[in-house]
Amino acid sequence: MTRVACKVCRRLGESLCGREKCAFKTRPYPPGRLLSDRKHRSPQTDYGNQLREKQKVRNTYGLREKQFGNYVKEAFGKKGINPAEYLFETLESRLDNVVLRAGFVSSRAVARQVVSHGHITVNGSRCYIPSRRLHTGDVVAIREGSKGSVLFLD
Repeated sequence: MTRVACKVCRRLGESLCGREKCAFKTRPYPPGRLLSDRKHRSPQTDYGNQLREKQKVRNTYGLREKQFGNYVKEAFGKKGINPAEYLFETLESRLDNVVLRAGFVSSRAVARQVVSHGHITVNGSRCYIPSRRLHTGDVVAIREGSKGSVLFLD
């Protein structure tokens, strides 16, 4: 999994996986491309830049194309608000992202796994769905039986 994630990091030109020893830091060029091939690249178009930014956001939050597309459709369907702000607000309110931001875990992949294994409670009840949207006032905590786990010793 980490090799694939770091391959994506190298493809997009930024470290998105959050690891200290990311392959992008040791080899800061795209995979499958030799260093001598870099001088023959054509300039990036506007569409290419937009696509690259979309892929960065999608891979940062660990979403598949269909799920990300549904979030975008919802954001553009709302009237009277900025779609980009609403999109990021929605992505930041996902349970796996809140677990990461709260500092329970060190990466998004681990946050997703911790939630799907049932180590997190929302408002006192166990939750297994990483994509669950949270609202203001929801209480997120580590389940009592999981507090002694190796994942949460830090």
